[in-house]
Amino acid sequence: MNHSVSISIGLPVHNGANYLREALDSVCAQSFGDFEVMISDNASTDETPAICEEYARRDPRIRVSRSEQFLQHAENVNRAVGLCSAEWVKLFCHDDLMAPACMARIQEFAAKCPPQVGLIGNGEQWLFANGYCYSASVSSSEVQHWEGRAYLRGGLAGARVSPLPSLTTATVRKSAWQAVGGFESRFVHFDVFLWTRMLMHWDYIYTPEVLTTNRIHSAQVAV
Repeated sequence: MNHSVSISIGLPVHNGANYLREALDSVCAQSFGDFEVMISDNASTDETPAICEEYARRDPRIRVSRSEQFLQHAENVNRAVGLCSAEWVKLFCHDDLMAPACMARIQEFAAKCPPQVGLIGNGEQWLFANGYCYSASVSSSEVQHWEGRAYLRGGLAGARVSPLPSLTTATVRKSAWQAVGGFESRFVHFDVFLWTRMLMHWDYIYTPEVLTTNRIHSAQVAV
């Protein structure tokens, strides 16, 4: 790629051959195309490297970098973000799916974000192993802009606030991610911990629009 892209996708993976093709197919089918995909292959021993190279040959937006040494999950997510060149990074998991308009909508939000916004979250649906897909009903489709510390105070006080993102529903400003030091492996919910630290200094935008599908299965990293 010989031009700077407006947004990056950071995709960490370890032995993800079971669902990686479907995930990458959903990325390649996006209605918006000005992005890069940076895959951090975490010493995979299955067909993951071959699948990554296949898609990289087919689509020049996809690049693959392999760690020969196995990393903790949080460290590999950090590695994926670090490989990305754009200021905004859409995090994505190898077993999840993007709606066709996902990157277009995320890019719209990112382009309009005031400089104090460091995190964007989106609505999602859940795809279960038996094929059942569930999407929670929402009371409002309005995009919500939260001042970071006000969001944290409200959540601690029991007020109704927008949900914090998972990895697949998160888009992060890379400079904000760098400023707080990235994800920490010592925390099981390392994503929630990082978002909390970020919101001490940055604002949060949340759209309830369902842009990603979180696949629920027995081999997912969260298990």
